[in-house]
Amino acid sequence: INAEYMGHFLSVYFFSLQTPDVRPPRPTALTSPAASPPTGPAAVSGHMLPHAAVPPRTPGLGVSKVGVFTLTFISYAFFHLTRKTFSLVKSRLKDASGGEGWFDTGAMGMSEDQAFGLMDSLFMGTYAIGGYLGGYLGDHFSLHKVLAIGMLSSGVATALFGVLGAVANTHWFWPYAVVWTLNGMTQASGWPTSVAIMGNWFVGRRGAIMGMWAGSACVGNMLATGLCGLLLFWIPGAAGWEAAMLLSAIPICFHAIIILCFLVPHPCDAGLPDPHVLCVD
Repeated sequence: INAEYMGHFLSVYFFSLQTPDVRPPRPTALTSPAASPPTGPAAVSGHMLPHAAVPPRTPGLGVSKVGVFTLTFISYAFFHLTRKTFSLVKSRLKDASGGEGWFDTGAMGMSEDQAFGLMDSLFMGTYAIGGYLGGYLGDHFSLHKVLAIGMLSSGVATALFGVLGAVANTHWFWPYAVVWTLNGMTQASGWPTSVAIMGNWFVGRRGAIMGMWAGSACVGNMLATGLCGLLLFWIPGAAGWEAAMLLSAIPICFHAIIILCFLVPHPCDAGLPDPHVLCVD
């Protein structure tokens, strides 16, 4: 967890260095139109960071600052919803069948706590590596597509974890470890792409805006705690943790489709002025 938050801190720090928070003067009535900064698609060449071209969108939820804030806030909250679920069902996994753990760790020569520690380490290791990969892909492809694919992949991995228990009924540790390791890689796409999109739309007051936006992680954790608490209380045995993993995957998959269809990664992609060239706050 410390590595995760350290990565978040470094990404915000370097992002603030790349895009200075300097507001150009507002144009006045005396300003010559010829001297005004270019707006719309013509201003794409003035982007601080390169990004893939996206066809212009019609006005809608994802073509406004409020809409972008809301859509990316929910996205990252759902990332934490699926991530937190596993830590909440560990107690049920350790006592899934009459006092015995779900995983057959005896043949591996390790205890259940060691097995869970290994799974957490694999997840955070691929999460750390995936953060760089997600940022690289976001710079070379459309940010909202990379974000949507990461969300959908994370939802599929979380659901597959539940399917391994509910359908395959396997107690072998390694299939679960592989699935959760891949989930760490897909989860890592959420932070760099979301921060980049927020930076494209917001120029001034970044501290206050990103401070509010960062609360999405806490919201996701609270949603996961409420959902898992209810399911583990209502459903006894192994079916409780299986249902928690399966149901927590539904919101992020559904929201991935919304992100793909409605979120605009940069104002210029919708024909709006570039906030880094002309202050429109």
